[in-house]
Amino acid sequence: MKKLLLSVMLSFAFTCASFAVEDRNSQSLSKLTPTIDQWLSFNYAANPKISPDGRYVAYETTSGNWEVNAFESKIWVGEIATGKLRQLTNFKGSSYSAEWFPDSRQLAFLSTRDGTPQIYLVNVTGGDAVPLTRTERGVNSFARSPNGLRLAFTTADPEQEDRKIRRNKYGDFQIVGEMSPSLKIGRASCRERV
Repeated sequence: MKKLLLSVMLSFAFTCASFAVEDRNSQSLSKLTPTIDQWLSFNYAANPKISPDGRYVAYETTSGNWEVNAFESKIWVGEIATGKLRQLTNFKGSSYSAEWFPDSRQLAFLSTRDGTPQIYLVNVTGGDAVPLTRTERGVNSFARSPNGLRLAFTTADPEQEDRKIRRNKYGDFQIVGEMSPSLKIGRASCRERV
């Protein structure tokens, strides 16, 4: 745990030091205020989740992606005993909301890698993430059953055909006073996926 904490602190220190590199003439610290571009390019760590066996910690890093003009999150796993860090997700889009399985060998998470948020499952030692859902409107949130065999999730109702035709013909629109799409509750089996 101390090695992991030390590596996170060193990472933060190096990031802070990178702002000061431009100041080689020992200007005062008040003149080293980061620019907007520097702040938007900063990597933020958040949402740590300790594995059930206490050996790992999964967390998200968020940074600006200038090519697509968006913030993207990736999931990392740290081994607490050694402090070794490994990026678990590294594909386009964001990966977030990681949930450990009881055996501490798998993580379920949401990812926008194929457009709308879907649930994926990945082994913490690496490998390809396996999609567990393919809902039209994407998954809003999910929860794992205590035994790890099932997931429950919420998603919006599929778009009605007449609305699709209208949207394709006229672009995005909103009917004032109309209720927003209702949510559905779904479930997925997690047996022998990864």
